[in-house]
Amino acid sequence: MACSKYLVASLLAVMTSVSAGELLLPGSTFRDCGVCPEMVVIPAGTIDIGAPYSEGGDDEAPIHGVALSRALAVGRYEITRFEFAMFVVAAEHSVDFSCQYLAEIGWEQGVSWRQPGFPQTNRDPVVCVNWHDAKAYTEWLSEKTGQNYRLPSEAEWEYAARGGSDARYFFGNSVDMLCKYGNGVDASSDFKWRNKKCRDGYGARTAPVGSFLPNDFGLYDTIGNVWEWVEDCWNDNYVGAPSDGASWDTGDCSNRGTRGGSWLNDPRFLRTAHRNRLFRLYRKYNTGFRVVREITDKRHTD
Repeated sequence: MACSKYLVASLLAVMTSVSAGELLLPGSTFRDCGVCPEMVVIPAGTIDIGAPYSEGGDDEAPIHGVALSRALAVGRYEITRFEFAMFVVAAEHSVDFSCQYLAEIGWEQGVSWRQPGFPQTNRDPVVCVNWHDAKAYTEWLSEKTGQNYRLPSEAEWEYAARGGSDARYFFGNSVDMLCKYGNGVDASSDFKWRNKKCRDGYGARTAPVGSFLPNDFGLYDTIGNVWEWVEDCWNDNYVGAPSDGASWDTGDCSNRGTRGGSWLNDPRFLRTAHRNRLFRLYRKYNTGFRVVREITDKRHTD
């Protein structure tokens, strides 16, 4: 622990911030501090959220238009073990061994973000975090930087993940190409539901963030690697969903949305429109998160 605190102090001493008043245009990247996640500014725009019944299920319908009126900064990568470790030390945040892993008899508890049951580097996405852990990280980051960091809404997540595409995956519809763009359950896995059409090189575990090709917004790992928490309460379909990109704060708020699929999932769950829910207190070894940061200057809305 003492070594970790020394590392934090060293990094804080050399951290750099975005200059006050600096114009953050769509496509630009930045960090608000030395231990802050790298962010990408994505433009305002409109999108049709959801999928037809032929592709998805009832929970992905009806397809509905959403308009984001302002540019938004989105994490270029999923939050890494290193970034989360800096928060845990600085905020003295406690995470126990209640994390669930998939055993032969089903989901069991007994792993943690430090020991998830498979090897990770500091560049791998943090796993075994629940919705409250992710929220606590964004609150710490906001306090540290003076900026408004938070989890993305479900609509913001899908808008960012699509990168302007309306295909099943941001690169197109071919399952054969998945291993170039994301870490799912591939041919090297022993799982019965594995994708036999390609190998991504990582087997049954996470990959370091940025190991696969990005979407057209410059975002990595929106396909697979880890499920990503979003802000929204769970609703069984999109009837009544906000049309302005805001989070849906009514519904089953004990369950929250997760998006993107993970290293444990087959191509059905890696589709950009696919929706998933998870009890907000659960920690799983295939679930992490990505953050967004609001940009309030009106000059950034174009």
